[in-house]
Amino acid sequence: MTGSAIKHRSGLGSVTLSELWLFITLFALENFACLVPEKQYIVSSIKYSDIGVILAFFWVVPVILRHFGHHRIKMHFIIPAVLAVVSICLSAMSGYLQLGQPVILGILPFRKMLITGFLCIAIFMDLRSGHLSKKRLLTMLYVIGAIELILFTTQALLAGRATFLYLNTGETRLGMTRLRVPFLLTMVLGILSFRLALTNREMNGFKKVFHIIFCIWSILLLAFIAQHRAPTIILVISYIAAFFLWRGNVANKMAGFVLLIVLISAFTSTAVFQSSISVLTGEDTNASTSTLAIRESGQQYYLDKIQDSPLFGFGIPNDDYFPATLAAGEASNYYLADNGVYGFLYQLGFFGLLWLAITYVNAIRLAIRIYRRNGGFSYLQYFIFETGNLYMGMHWFYYYPLPFMIAIVLLDYDYGYTGDSK
Repeated sequence: MTGSAIKHRSGLGSVTLSELWLFITLFALENFACLVPEKQYIVSSIKYSDIGVILAFFWVVPVILRHFGHHRIKMHFIIPAVLAVVSICLSAMSGYLQLGQPVILGILPFRKMLITGFLCIAIFMDLRSGHLSKKRLLTMLYVIGAIELILFTTQALLAGRATFLYLNTGETRLGMTRLRVPFLLTMVLGILSFRLALTNREMNGFKKVFHIIFCIWSILLLAFIAQHRAPTIILVISYIAAFFLWRGNVANKMAGFVLLIVLISAFTSTAVFQSSISVLTGEDTNASTSTLAIRESGQQYYLDKIQDSPLFGFGIPNDDYFPATLAAGEASNYYLADNGVYGFLYQLGFFGLLWLAITYVNAIRLAIRIYRRNGGFSYLQYFIFETGNLYMGMHWFYYYPLPFMIAIVLLDYDYGYTGDSK
């Protein structure tokens, strides 16, 4: 497809059926911004959370068939993607041998991750061939992100008076309502907005203001609504690093530095920051037992257990198979999702750790090359966050993989085919 055709189809007035289907699929994989009860069954075997999986399947199949045999598309992350699929299957088998958990129960929890991976490969194919423009894809994502910011913030403000999202609005922390909402998509888009606001000289005033607001709002969502304390600190550090990576002129750098100092000073005075520091130092006064101490105990537990199945781990424990959840330490308040790469190692073993390392090293390598090429620091900033979050986070692996995989797709596309990460 020619460049003029791509440009024409990036306009809002020329939405194709495939693009509309993709938008609905992406929204569904974000659990419709919590507008539906994710874990509730629609029929006997299909949950609301499966809608995105089903829609993705029917979008992916025709896209891959359309490209099959016609385009030889090089993607830097194919090898770790294949290794990930193999690792998931082998860990499910290992879970059966070690714990008796049926193989199918060990694979089912990964169904969203697997289909999301195929979806993102298909998106990459469409981007590369010109069937989908990067501008159109980002427009879809920003629409979804804006919907999430508005709905989640409104729900937090109305907590105690009205509940219109399928969320627990009764949990509080530091005197504020805490909503366990998906925050990774808005966070990724906030990082992209940060660089666009700083570096895109062709952007008009309205768009620049939009990106500034989106960036700040995405940080506030994580810090004060989702209230993930350690990830908030890591995200702030990534923004500081990104600011110093920015190749702005001296005057802009000085003005930005002053503003940065003011914002950091304001943030460090908040209860969220103080609570985050107490978590990281093991002085969490909001729990009878230190959160960090529980995590350290859980991490040691997983390190001890992995010695019995070092290569492929024990698989992901399915909630429908109690012996597997018991073996994962839930009776001792050890939760895989709270222990980052340690929980990952327990589930997938050192073979899983191999593809994880390949993925991160490859991503950081490409991100550095993009930065050296044109000063684009967004991907480098994002993987500073993800690398720092390995210790106790890895939300993309445990909860919602779409934003992480979309970031990988955009990184690969920008590096290999446009030379431009805007």
